[in-house]
Amino acid sequence: MICAPLIVSVLVLFLIVAPLAAMTLEFGSANIAQSIGSGTSAIFGYSGPERWSIDGWTCYPKSLVSNVHPLLLLTSFLGILFMFSSRQRAKKSALWIGWIVSFYLLFSYFDNKATRFTVLWVPPIVVMGVKFVSNCWERKKLAWRTVSVTMMVLLLIPVANGLNQASQFEPQGYVGLETIVERMTVQTTDGNIVYFGGHRKPFIYFVRKHDPARRVYVLQGEDIFENSEAVEEICSSYRIRRVYVQSAAIDGSKSKAILAAMSASSEFDLNGRHTFYARGKAIDLIEYGYTGPLNDAMEDIPLKSNLL
Repeated sequence: MICAPLIVSVLVLFLIVAPLAAMTLEFGSANIAQSIGSGTSAIFGYSGPERWSIDGWTCYPKSLVSNVHPLLLLTSFLGILFMFSSRQRAKKSALWIGWIVSFYLLFSYFDNKATRFTVLWVPPIVVMGVKFVSNCWERKKLAWRTVSVTMMVLLLIPVANGLNQASQFEPQGYVGLETIVERMTVQTTDGNIVYFGGHRKPFIYFVRKHDPARRVYVLQGEDIFENSEAVEEICSSYRIRRVYVQSAAIDGSKSKAILAAMSASSEFDLNGRHTFYARGKAIDLIEYGYTGPLNDAMEDIPLKSNLL
């Protein structure tokens, strides 16, 4: 018989997830495509393995081995074996085993595969290791307690190693991008910005930092510019004053055509070429300025996007 707490938990989970599911179905076509669909082309710069390939179904185990200390993995593996040695222990560990199996099946199936998702696999694996050490201690026999103490001492090695790596780690962010935004004098510009390329999100961060009143919007060029025959009309409709194009984004025929149309138009000026660094890699950025008239009211910005 299904117990009342389980029914309540399922209903609460449904209420929490339902709004997100509705928003995703309505506006997240790219998110759906890159997960349960087939649409990694929507992800800027994606170079991961294909869904139905050996690499696709072994990438997360490989990532786990590369990013989690061997001693912790060994302890977790022993914990899983120890758990299956008793039906009662297996029942108590069903949540963690279900988490491990569900993650593997779900994320291996998803088209978009990235190392960062492996962190979602780590908690249940760590728990299984801790449960093994704890169960060994609870058995009270000297041999089992010796195993428990030995494992606790050995697990200090990955802890010390992790603390050492964390103390030496220097994150590489975006160098020079904020300077480009500062030169733009975003607080005094009378129009919005369009950005073509994969580094739009950090660009938005710096625009928001220098435009706390939120006067300026940063639009995704690949969505806003549907064709190259009406670049002036699009800029006027969405009140766009500046267009930034990453050099890598020019590879597509659509971006090339739009760039050529702006170069040929008397209402666009080439304001300059910039370079910033993303995690040490140089990114070239071309800036155009639209000098034509702007509509008094901006056209509604579409929330739906086919890109991530």
